[in-house]
Amino acid sequence: MTPLVLFHKKGRMLALLLGAILLIVCSCAIATAPRFHDRFEVRLVGIVGVVFFGAGSIWILLRLLSKRPALLLDERGVTDQATGAAAGFIAWEQISHVEIMRFPLGTRFLAIYLREGERLHTARRGIISGLLSANASLTGTPVNIPDGLEMELETLRGELQRRLAEHRGRTSSGAASSAT
Repeated sequence: MTPLVLFHKKGRMLALLLGAILLIVCSCAIATAPRFHDRFEVRLVGIVGVVFFGAGSIWILLRLLSKRPALLLDERGVTDQATGAAAGFIAWEQISHVEIMRFPLGTRFLAIYLREGERLHTARRGIISGLLSANASLTGTPVNIPDGLEMELETLRGELQRRLAEHRGRTSSGAASSAT
C-alpha cells in the first residue's frame, strides 16, 4: 500500500493566521480600552481572547513552518496531526467507518469512527485528551479531520474507505488461510 501524505492548504492556513492576528488586536483593544477599566468582565473577555487567539496563531504558525504532514495513510493505519486536538496514530483495526459531517454553521469535516474509542482517549494525556473527549461529545467520535487539506473531503473519504476495505480483505484472507 503506497502511503498517502497530505498537508494543509497553505493559502487557507495563511488566511486563518491573518484572521487570528486580527482577533488578537481586537481583543487587546477590548482589554486595554480606558472606558472598560472599571468593567472587569469586559476586560476579562479581551484577555481570554488574546490568550485563545494567541494560542491558535502559534499553532497555525507552527503548522505552516512544519514539514510534518497533517494526515498520513499507510499500511499500518492513519496518523492524524490535522488539528490541535490530533488523535495521532490510529490502526486500521481500530476504525469502524468514516463519514463526512457538517457542524450547524456549515463547517465540514471527516469523522473517523472507532471500534475502541475509549482506548484512544486513554492513550492521549492532558489537554489533548480533554479536547478529544469534547470532540467525541460533539460529533460522536474523537477523530475529526477538518476540511482544508490538499485533498477534497469526498475524495479523502473514498480513499480511506478503499484502504480500510483493502486492509480488512487482507486480514480476513490471512485469518482464513491460517485457519486451514
